[in-house]
Amino acid sequence: MRKTPIAALVAAEIVSILGSRMTYLALPWFVLVTTGSVAKMTYVLAAEILPMAIFGIPSGMLVERLGARRTMLLCDAARVPLLVALPLLHSAGLLRFPLLLALVFLLGCFMAPYFAAQRVILPELVGEDERTISQANSLIEGGTAFAALAGPALAGVLIPFMSAPNVLYVDAATYAVSFLLLSGFVPKAKRAVDAVASGGVLAGIRFFVRDRLLAPMGATVIVLNFVGSAISATIPFHAFDVFESSRVAGLFYAAGGAGALTGSLLAMAVVKRIAPLRMAGLGMVAATLPLWLLPLGLPAWAMACALFSMMLFIPFVNGP
Repeated sequence: MRKTPIAALVAAEIVSILGSRMTYLALPWFVLVTTGSVAKMTYVLAAEILPMAIFGIPSGMLVERLGARRTMLLCDAARVPLLVALPLLHSAGLLRFPLLLALVFLLGCFMAPYFAAQRVILPELVGEDERTISQANSLIEGGTAFAALAGPALAGVLIPFMSAPNVLYVDAATYAVSFLLLSGFVPKAKRAVDAVASGGVLAGIRFFVRDRLLAPMGATVIVLNFVGSAISATIPFHAFDVFESSRVAGLFYAAGGAGALTGSLLAMAVVKRIAPLRMAGLGMVAATLPLWLLPLGLPAWAMACALFSMMLFIPFVNGP
C-alpha cells in the first residue's frame, strides 16, 4: 500500500469532515445569534439538507463522469468561497435572508457528490485488491469517525472566543487544506472503477421499490433519518434557548458522535451472533427509548447521556 497518497487521502478526508461537522453547529448558531429566530434557523438547515435529497442519486453519475478525486477537489474548492461569503457579507451588512438561503443551498449541493466520491476513491487510487482497500478504509473510517466526534465540540469551544461568524472562516480553511492535500499528494486515478450496471438512474430506483426486502427497509431508513435530522436541528436551539452556551451544544453533538462510534464497535461484535435484521429491529427499539427523556428539561449532562444512549444503537440499525 502506497503510504504517502493514502496518508494524504486520510488527512484530507479527516480535515474535510471536520469542517463539515463544525459547520453543523457553527451555521445554525450563526443564524440564531444574528436573527434570534428558530424558524429562520430551520429554513437554513432545510436549505442545506434539501440538495442531498434532490441530487443524492444524480451525484453518483457526476462522480462516474469526473472521477472521485476530481469530484472531491471540485467540492472542496467550491465550498471555500461559499463559506467565506457568509461572514463577509454579514460584516458588510449585505447578507439578506434570501441570499443566506441561496448560499447555504449551494453549499448543500456539493455535499452529496463529495460523500459519493468518498465511497469510490479508494478503488480508483489503490486498485481492487481487497486487503489493500480494507486497510486503507479502516484508516479512513477511523479518522472520519474521530472528525465527526471532534468537529461540533471544537466549534462549540471556538464560538465563545471567535464568534460564530468567524468560526465559519475556520470551516472554510479546512476545505482549503483538504483541497491542497488532495491536489498535492493524491495522484490521479489510473482508471475509473468500472460501472457494474447500466440503465440510468430510474432503473435502480425501480429495482429498489419493487424489492420486497429493500423497499420496506429503505422506507424505515428514510423515516429514521427524517427523525434524526429533526433531532439534530433542535440541538443547537435547545442549547441556545435553555443553556445559552455553544459549548453545551458542542457537548450534545460530541455525546451523540461518541455514542455512534461506540455503537459501531459493539455492532461489529454483535453481528457475528445475531442476525442482521433482528439486530436492526432491536436497535430501533433501543434507540427510541432515550427519546422520551429529551423533553423532560434535563440538565446538560443528563441530556448528553440520553443522546449518547440514543446514538449508541443507531449503528445496530444501519449496520456496523
